[in-house]
Amino acid sequence: MGRTRGVRRRARSARLERDLTQDQFADQPALKARASAALVNDVKPAYDRLIAAFEAAQLPSTPYGFAIDPSGKSTVGLIEGDPFKGLSPTPLIPDGDWVALQAICSG
Repeated sequence: MGRTRGVRRRARSARLERDLTQDQFADQPALKARASAALVNDVKPAYDRLIAAFEAAQLPSTPYGFAIDPSGKSTVGLIEGDPFKGLSPTPLIPDGDWVALQAICSG
């Protein structure tokens, strides 16, 4: 029974996501708000694997957590588990190369 319930929950989430992205609830703001809340509250990913992927890519997970839920309520595990919390991000390119690139782009 548990497996069937999970399949139904994922199907319902997929339908809600589709309807929200296609703006099927444009003329029904209350229904749109409720569907959005159901979608956010229903889907709780396993943050351990996601955080490990961010760490392997050497990226902080906090910006992603806030992009999913600006309040951070439903993604608190992703935000608090950020492997680079409080650290400055590693530059993608050295400062000298960045300055040279800016000079090229500015004319």
